[in-house]
Amino acid sequence: MKWNVCWLMDQKPGHLTKIKGVLKALRYHVELDIQQIPISGKHTFARKIIPRIPFLPVDLFLGKKVSPPVDLIISAGGGTEWANAQLARKYHVPNIYIGSNRVCKPTDFTILPRIGQGSLPNVLSLDFMPSEFDAEMIQKSASAELPHMTDRYWTVLIGGNGSGCIWKWEDHKKHAQELIREAIAANVKIIAASSRRTGTKAELIWKELLADSGQLALGVWYSEPNPSSRPSIAAMMGAAELIIVTEDSASMISEAVATGRRVATIKPPITQLHAIQEQMLENLSKQGRIIRIGDSYLSLREQSLQLADALNPQWHKELGLKILSRLNMIHKI
Repeated sequence: MKWNVCWLMDQKPGHLTKIKGVLKALRYHVELDIQQIPISGKHTFARKIIPRIPFLPVDLFLGKKVSPPVDLIISAGGGTEWANAQLARKYHVPNIYIGSNRVCKPTDFTILPRIGQGSLPNVLSLDFMPSEFDAEMIQKSASAELPHMTDRYWTVLIGGNGSGCIWKWEDHKKHAQELIREAIAANVKIIAASSRRTGTKAELIWKELLADSGQLALGVWYSEPNPSSRPSIAAMMGAAELIIVTEDSASMISEAVATGRRVATIKPPITQLHAIQEQMLENLSKQGRIIRIGDSYLSLREQSLQLADALNPQWHKELGLKILSRLNMIHKI
């Protein structure tokens, strides 16, 4: 059986990887024919006003027309919310939306994947957000892209201000120095990647300290040009025995956890995480999937860093079954 899936896209990497994860989960059970529909920027800009305009055609805000038939609408991010609900209503099909309900009612969606327990019947409770990553994928990526890297590595994914975290430049400096000290003690090299949130000055702090220490095996810096030879994040995680992630990014944390690798999270002194993010981190910590070291890097020497409950390498397959069950379509496959 084949499903015709309409994927509404806002071009934000964190949103795109979530949908890639859901689609990968579904592909374990159903053949998919996917049409990718970009969302117009004007829709994102005026998304709070649009729902108040009666009889407004949704097609005005699509980068290209949807080609029927459509069996499922799927999207992530607030810029896609209204169009997702409108298209599901237009084609009388189920829909999946990942994000907060800011302009539509929760009942406008068939499935709302969310962190933690939800009181609504259409909420699909998750421990972490979906992504395309899993143990097999990152291992293959590392073997294909970084075959020359055969030492022991820790990979650090560096975020910045956001989700209640406030990083000062001295915080970045302290974290880089602490990580270098523990990497030397553990006799491992460091793979580092910055992100959109990091900022050029904070990025330079990490870059210079890691390079001067002699511990930097590979650095991928967001502010630098993006050559085609740059390794993927999957390869950088696949080469690592430990992944260290800043707590400001739910997407990066979810991606790291999805690999099944050991994961440690770090944060600056000034941190007041958003409630959903804090709940996700606390749940993952209780499950033994991450250790929250804050800025106490000595914790990296402790045996508690061993995973208490290893993630099923085929977690996508399990997620796919949960989604199918919610869509009441298992019997049709």
